[in-house]
Amino acid sequence: MVESKTVHSPLVTYASMLSLLTFCPPFVIIMVYNGTCWWLSFQNLGLLETKWAAKFIDIWPRPTVMANFEAALQLPLPGKKVEGPISPAVYRPVYKANGMAA
Repeated sequence: MVESKTVHSPLVTYASMLSLLTFCPPFVIIMVYNGTCWWLSFQNLGLLETKWAAKFIDIWPRPTVMANFEAALQLPLPGKKVEGPISPAVYRPVYKANGMAA
């Protein structure tokens, strides 16, 4: 088996990955909302006020009924296990091929 060598420790790698997943989507949503609704003006956006959390919750997109239904179907649907291509780290992802069953 090939030994995996990374630049940073696993703790730093996981922390950076979680911070990207946590902070990038809200930042992009704020920038898109700010650019389309308030013409890139942070004063008009209202996030600088004291009630910025409630304003942010108002502009956060919510999943639709269809998206929730499709996500719920991923677990119970039958399908055969398929192995994906080999990655450079010699890992083969296993997934369920249930496209026609959906």
